Amino acid sequence: MSLQKRPQLTSVTELSERGPSRRSWEDFDHSQTLILGCSGLTCIVYDRETYRPHILQSCRENITTQRLLLAGIAGESDLFISTHFVFVYRDNIYVGSEVAGICLADVIDCTIPLREAHVSSILKRVVQALIEATEKGIQYSHVKASNVFLSHHCNDLEPDLLIQLANFGPRLEPQEFEESRPNPDCQDVGHLAYHIITRLSKIPKIQGALPIPEEKMLKLGSSGYAININTGFSETFLDFLETCMSSGNLRRLIGHDFLMTYNTQHLIPLMFNAERSALRPCLLGVL
Repeated sequence: MSLQKRPQLTSVTELSERGPSRRSWEDFDHSQTLILGCSGLTCIVYDRETYRPHILQSCRENITTQRLLLAGIAGESDLFISTHFVFVYRDNIYVGSEVAGICLADVIDCTIPLREAHVSSILKRVVQALIEATEKGIQYSHVKASNVFLSHHCNDLEPDLLIQLANFGPRLEPQEFEESRPNPDCQDVGHLAYHIITRLSKIPKIQGALPIPEEKMLKLGSSGYAININTGFSETFLDFLETCMSSGNLRRLIGHDFLMTYNTQHLIPLMFNAERSALRPCLLGVL
């Protein structure tokens, strides 16, 4: 498949003019700003007049073209957290985004163990987002649970969830996509699938020969990765992992049988459980 024409986006000024709204540093009430994380580069800010919240992230002016392109794509696609505005203040570039829901990493850590149906529902949207990025000439390059977000969403008056990838961040460094080479994002999807269902960050890599047969290890293609099949994974899930680790082609993933069971309503109980788990320490402190 040939790539679509890449968006001609080469400057912060152009991106700021494309955004749905124009903002500057003075538009926010910084006495209400809440710093997020330890880097100091991400915070929640509130509009001075409406008190509407936004996620505000900053970086120096030597921003890469690929980071600009990804922020621009996110202003037009619901597969990514929406970019609302971009501006420059004191030699820093600021990207303002919608306030998304809960991070997938928190869902994994704070709720009951996830099942294969949950993995399928999450990864369907993740792979769709990665394909959209490659069609615009971008390799996402950091497909981690910390960059996947789940938000409440109403669909025909029924509760549903919206799953989105992060659009910007200090550790998010998208690269130029080269169609002639295997896409490393495919292996990242495999590691993410394994992380979601096992709470282990990566599929183990086997050095040398496989362990003794009694351990029943399944080698995932020629990738050098292998997993213990005594974990009770379905054949479809194991085949999906092998496809992730060996194909290098996102379109082979999106057409895989494992992603055909996509249903975000599977995730609603997990979302509520994770939110309540995050609140529990505060509630116990009050009680």
